[in-house]
Amino acid sequence: MCIRDRHNLYTSGKKIYDYMASKVPMKVAKQVQPLNYSAEPTRSDTPGNSVSIRYHGNYNLDIAWVNGAYERSMNKVKHTDRESNKTLRIGAVIVQTAVMKVVDKVGRQDISFIGSGTAVIMQKGTLTAGRWVKPDIAAMTRYYDINGNEITFEKGLPIWVQVVSPTHKVVYNGNLETAQLLKQQQKKFLCQ
Repeated sequence: MCIRDRHNLYTSGKKIYDYMASKVPMKVAKQVQPLNYSAEPTRSDTPGNSVSIRYHGNYNLDIAWVNGAYERSMNKVKHTDRESNKTLRIGAVIVQTAVMKVVDKVGRQDISFIGSGTAVIMQKGTLTAGRWVKPDIAAMTRYYDINGNEITFEKGLPIWVQVVSPTHKVVYNGNLETAQLLKQQQKKFLCQ
């Protein structure tokens, strides 16, 4: 069976680990915390009610703050759990900007996840402008606000990372002004 360009499949970390462990010895020297969790997650004064991302062609993604969590839709169809048929609820959303380039005629992309770039963190109905940093392939990606403080996340609901290129159209809170304000804040931060 050949699966091409699938971006809507999902699995669990355990299933990936178990599969890879059957192929290659999987030893981790120490337990790595993928994100910085806290009882008091990072919040800001800027409302973070929604984000819309137009990726390409007819692929439009919308995420909205609904009753204490974010809900995600693609092309106006809500994402649901396959087994329970309930709408997926997300605790936080990271919109991470990374350099992308098309590598073949089909449109597959090479995305640069090593280095740093801008990020917007949506959590608890707020937006926090900042940046992401991953110095090398072995390091975990870390997220920082514009003051250089590491972003903290609340444990519980999943955290989704939406990767965009600098050319993707991203609209926060239903207007372009919020995106422009975030870019200005990030530009000041990156120039420091």
